[in-house]
Amino acid sequence: METHYFQRYYSKENVDTANAMLLLSRLYLNSPKSFFSFLNNLVEDIDIDVELKVVLQEKNESSVPDAAIMQESFKIAVETKLHNNFAEKQLLHHLASLEGYNYKFLMTLDPREMESNLKQKIDSECKNKNVIHINLTFKKLIEAVKEVVDDRDIDMQNIIADYERYCYDSDLIPDDWKRMRVVLSGTSFESNKANNLYSHESSRGYSPHTYIGLYTDKSVRAIGKINSIFDAALKNNKAQFAKKSIQGTLTDDIKNRIENALIANNEEGKWLRFFIVDEFYDTDFKKITPRAPMGSRMFDLVDEINKIMPEGSKIEELPETSKIAELLKNCTWG
Repeated sequence: METHYFQRYYSKENVDTANAMLLLSRLYLNSPKSFFSFLNNLVEDIDIDVELKVVLQEKNESSVPDAAIMQESFKIAVETKLHNNFAEKQLLHHLASLEGYNYKFLMTLDPREMESNLKQKIDSECKNKNVIHINLTFKKLIEAVKEVVDDRDIDMQNIIADYERYCYDSDLIPDDWKRMRVVLSGTSFESNKANNLYSHESSRGYSPHTYIGLYTDKSVRAIGKINSIFDAALKNNKAQFAKKSIQGTLTDDIKNRIENALIANNEEGKWLRFFIVDEFYDTDFKKITPRAPMGSRMFDLVDEINKIMPEGSKIEELPETSKIAELLKNCTWG
């Protein structure tokens, strides 16, 4: 039976925080020097060498951070989110818990990078209060810990490996960068390709993904990498756009492409979500079983490509979209 260092059954956000704190506590207990190297690599010009105390759900007058790492001369307040839903007011309240320490840190932890506008505001407020803001993804946390642990330190390497497995099992390290959503694109295929976009009704949900594959005539015939997402509707033969963009910048070129697609498909009055790609590249990712897929389907492109790669040539990162399109011509699915 495999031994795990980190809890798997949990009330999600609290235990994700606790496990991250356990990793950092084990790093310190294993080697205080490594822990402070970890901190020094994340921020510049600090020189701290003290004992640590880890506290979960510590209350102060105005807020309750998820965790805190502290000592007489320094303290790190930690706030964990799972859906990038940090609240500016809550984070600024956390700064009150750092008063009176020589070295003050606010660590924000989420599967994805903090939204840039919010990060700029928090960074500015922290600077005014002499607090260092450390924004980490779970993946970057693991990479930062790996960087300071010796490869020959087997016990600590096992702990890091188990924490990394925990993060993958718990979807704390997003894999949308390698996911392709295959969508049915029979009558709209030519319009999709011409305008380098795909759309579905705005009310429909979807899992995060980076690539769109257009399926028609028993195969995925084109693949594109998503660069932006917008909601729009055709009213009086003109495209109207939602006030808030979902992803990316709405340029005049994208506005024209979306309007062309709306007119071409006669989508008057219906709000649609548009996935804009850099370019659709021709491919031929054949479906070898009968019947078309029922709705969309998600593929792990790294897994699919590695099925055709010889031993010793397996990939861990994806090449350019044009190269992915060529490789998929040698792949099949059922």
